[in-house]
Amino acid sequence: MDAKQIEAIYPLAPQQQGVFLESRAMSGSGMHIEQLVHTLPGSVDVTALERAWQRVVERHPMLRTAFVWKGQEEPLQVVLRSAPTQIAQEDWQQLASDAQQERLEAFLLADRRCGFELNRPPLARFTLLHTGEDTYVFVQTFHHILVDGWSIPLINADLAEYYLAFRMGTTPRIAPTVPYRDYVAWLKKQDAARAEEYWSHALDGWQRPTPLGRLSDHVVRTDEPPAYAYAEAELSEQATEALQALARRGRITMNTILQGAWALLLSRYSGERDVVFGTTVS
Repeated sequence: MDAKQIEAIYPLAPQQQGVFLESRAMSGSGMHIEQLVHTLPGSVDVTALERAWQRVVERHPMLRTAFVWKGQEEPLQVVLRSAPTQIAQEDWQQLASDAQQERLEAFLLADRRCGFELNRPPLARFTLLHTGEDTYVFVQTFHHILVDGWSIPLINADLAEYYLAFRMGTTPRIAPTVPYRDYVAWLKKQDAARAEEYWSHALDGWQRPTPLGRLSDHVVRTDEPPAYAYAEAELSEQATEALQALARRGRITMNTILQGAWALLLSRYSGERDVVFGTTVS
């Protein structure tokens, strides 16, 4: 990495540290690879789209960020002054609709498993699939260490604004942005001792973790690796609508309902009225 190309170096935020460790441990699994698939009717000005994406990358330092760890006491994020922004293109017009869908599913799976090399930006890539005379499928792939569900709409709003401006020959109306390094610096200024004091008081009297169906001190430890299973279930349309109605009546989110259900499950399995569990939020 050329030192002249480096714009800034700073530590990772705590949530980024978790994503970094999991990504390194599960390389090739598709973990923390975010994909958005858009169907774009009408013609697409590829030149204007590439120019727009270039401007978005110039605007947001996170999209020019790499992560280094070799020889470091802790991983660091390095913002480069520039990063490549070419949009890949494929022509699928000769395929039938069913074949296109099958190929798209295979493409998305391979794209996730391909992942990114964290020390080689950009940790984002776009692919434009020409599926019909006036139809395109636009695939955006990001690494979660850069963006989350809150930031992707902001990035796409900028992309749309630049694209329309370049296509119409107008001036984009873009408000100033704040670099992510300011947030990391703000985190570093927080009083960890004060936070620890707060949680110690909030959890005062708590003796042990909430057991899931059996006492935690009765777990038999062995040298065998832990076994995990993956289960998936779908709610009916009626059950989903009922939960959404419940959320509206209570003026809460579906996420809150889900966590309430988990708390009730823990209480039933542990036999305890009070339970404690953690969740990660942005």
